[in-house]
Amino acid sequence: MRKDTLATRCASVGPTVAAMVLSTCASAQLATTSPSAGRVDRSAGPVAVLSAGPAWVFPASDPSVTEPLVWAPATPVAISPERVFVVSQPADPEPSRLIAIDRATGQLDWWASIPDAVLDSWSSPTLDANNDAVLMASGSPGGGGGEVRAFDAATGQLLWTAWLERDVVISTVVVTDDLGPADRAVIVEYEGFYQGGVGAAVVCINVDAFDAQSNPYEPGEIVWRYDLLDGASGATPAYADGVMYVGTTGDAFFGIGGKVVALDVRVTHSMAAERWATT
Repeated sequence: MRKDTLATRCASVGPTVAAMVLSTCASAQLATTSPSAGRVDRSAGPVAVLSAGPAWVFPASDPSVTEPLVWAPATPVAISPERVFVVSQPADPEPSRLIAIDRATGQLDWWASIPDAVLDSWSSPTLDANNDAVLMASGSPGGGGGEVRAFDAATGQLLWTAWLERDVVISTVVVTDDLGPADRAVIVEYEGFYQGGVGAAVVCINVDAFDAQSNPYEPGEIVWRYDLLDGASGATPAYADGVMYVGTTGDAFFGIGGKVVALDVRVTHSMAAERWATT
């Protein structure tokens, strides 16, 4: 197994452990147990046998971090070649935060306040490598809707905010990287009961620079919003070749129905987005 693949897996298993970048991940001994012989077969299978402790554990790795931190539950980290991005939930008096940690040293690079999650259901950070940005979707407890924020991955500077009509619950932003000068971020708004369980929507957001000919949208501008006419909770889309695939819960009250919808993110109007939908 390649070193970077194994290191990535070790750093993506959850906030409490993912803040530990294991020094032995890159050089771990690989072994599997042979069911027939009951012995360890060292020539096959990707099971890491660790022989040393972590390279660092955040926040202990950075003495300058003295504020209380409580990791957001069940929220995977995101990693770039330089940084680990993880989310903390509010710890009075500190707000919820998106935190960037130096991968090599475990030192804090930056952190930025983000809105709290709805129903204690957190989204995960998403990298937009083409724009050197990290995106974070948050709910809006007691507010009018959630939002998607884009931060400079190196500095934490807020680049743009897209305001949503409804909350975000678990669903994570998916960013395209193959659409030339017109890449998009897509998020699914939550709908459990606000509109009788049928008001979920898919929101397509521009992430690239404005160009009057090839991309007439500002970064963070909503290109289109597609009403699913269904419920959705934790519905992170899947993407391939210009098309986003989204699953719904159907009637959120009775747990019946539901469908999968294929939406073309290259179009500029929601009426033209649907490629197909199951029934």
